Amino acid sequence: MGTVDYKPAALRGYGLANGQQYETRLVPTTDSMGKPAQRQLFLELLVGGRASLYTRRDAYDEVHYYLYLAQAGAGPVQELENRVVKRGYAANEAANVIPVYRKTLSEAFRDCFAVQPSLPKLEYTASSLAQVVRRYNACSEPEAVFKSKDTNALKREGAAVAFGVVGGIYKTSMKFQGEISLRNGTYTSTSPAFGIYFSSTFPELNRNLELRIDALYQKLDYSDLYVAKGFSSVELREQASLQFQRLLVPLQLRYYFRTNLLRPYVFAGVHGSYLLSYSTQLRSEYTAGGVPVVTNKEALNPGIIGKSDYGVLGGAGLSFKAGKRRAIGFELRAERNGGFVSSPTISAPIIQYGGLVSIQLF
Repeated sequence: MGTVDYKPAALRGYGLANGQQYETRLVPTTDSMGKPAQRQLFLELLVGGRASLYTRRDAYDEVHYYLYLAQAGAGPVQELENRVVKRGYAANEAANVIPVYRKTLSEAFRDCFAVQPSLPKLEYTASSLAQVVRRYNACSEPEAVFKSKDTNALKREGAAVAFGVVGGIYKTSMKFQGEISLRNGTYTSTSPAFGIYFSSTFPELNRNLELRIDALYQKLDYSDLYVAKGFSSVELREQASLQFQRLLVPLQLRYYFRTNLLRPYVFAGVHGSYLLSYSTQLRSEYTAGGVPVVTNKEALNPGIIGKSDYGVLGGAGLSFKAGKRRAIGFELRAERNGGFVSSPTISAPIIQYGGLVSIQLF
């Protein structure tokens, strides 16, 4: 029986008894006129997975390395080029090279923050390149879905919807501004907030992005005793007590950095709240003709209290898996709202900082 020579177009790949594996890939090259072209070549597989690393020796015995990402489908590999600008001809003259491969890897692995710090000093060797590709696969493959018989073809991912509970503690301050005696007081509150959330990912756009909306209940309780300056010819002492119960609805866009187990993230968005109920009381005391006078009234005219307010929020957190479909996240938030006081001359913005825990239920 005669020997049969197989070309790259005839085989998808083959292996040798010593463990070496070769696969057919489209490789960018140039034609006889120097124009960009593509050729099918057998490339030795060094690392396989979501990202695959290949190598080959050309006719001049120079080693080339190539990167292939599964989402590229039938597309060509990317050459990891250590571009030689000037060769050293003298015995003690080193070649001048530009490490283009570092930029190529940085752009290809932009969805995995864990590998980025090692790229600026990455050496152009098979072991160093293989190590960083394995690290990328380790942080990205737990989230990916591959075809069982072809690890180089990535299945199309659909949007993932999640539901969970969230709760935490906020430190809140409300600052009155304008022609109102309440501006002399200092109003701070430490209060819990708790509720539920819904989230959805967008793998077709960017698999690290998540849109999330919360629904949180919070009660704000403020009180202060102060001297109201500039509102009376006599010393006017006031004690204000303000309570607000509200429903918070933060809408956030989150970006997750991929790592092996822990997933840090940052987020920003808009913040709305709906006033469920409120109570305001103001006790005033002053002396008139040597006789103490005490009055009690509402601290705020109901006509200037609005039912809703809006603002912005941002923050950062850390999430980790707690099962196949569950995750736990810890985060810090900063939020600023316009407040419920709605008047052309008076305002009372609300600023708060909080720490929250989210638990994904399904």
